[in-house]
Amino acid sequence: MTTRDTMFTTYVEDDLADEIQQRANQDEVTVSTYIADVLAQHIREQAVENTMHQTSAEQRVEELASGLITGFVG
Repeated sequence: MTTRDTMFTTYVEDDLADEIQQRANQDEVTVSTYIADVLAQHIREQAVENTMHQTSAEQRVEELASGLITGFVG
């Protein structure tokens, strides 16, 4: 089990609080654990998405550079 050392306090609307509580209950975890897991998953997904965008941009630059070099050679 991961040790969590830092506490955050946040406020949400009642409807969202109810939904979070229901999902935590379904997963048989505390609300705190549920929120920590959801946030960690979101951050991991964002990191993957950012890496994909970075790789795509780098590939496009390489393609453009290759085309420019090929254009000068040919």
